[in-house]
Amino acid sequence: MTKRRSGKERKEEILQAALIGNRGIAMENALQKVGRALSFTSLILVLGFSIFLLSETRILIDFGILSGAAVATALLGDLFIGPVLLVKFRVFKKKD
Repeated sequence: MTKRRSGKERKEEILQAALIGNRGIAMENALQKVGRALSFTSLILVLGFSIFLLSETRILIDFGILSGAAVATALLGDLFIGPVLLVKFRVFKKKD
């Protein structure tokens, strides 16, 4: 578990990471800033699509299940698979 840092220490660490091109720290910072909003948005979408489960029409129920599962799977991919792929394939390269 990582140690809690003050805001000033965290900003200094991010600045140093940007100067040396540390992708790991940049990825951690991005997930900390965006991850919460992404999670809440996905949760609201899943709950919204789950309303279709109350329908009497089978095709609408199936639509609700598939849509909710797709949003939940996309969230998991964004939080766990995406960062690994970005670091592994070095998508962000330094410009000369």
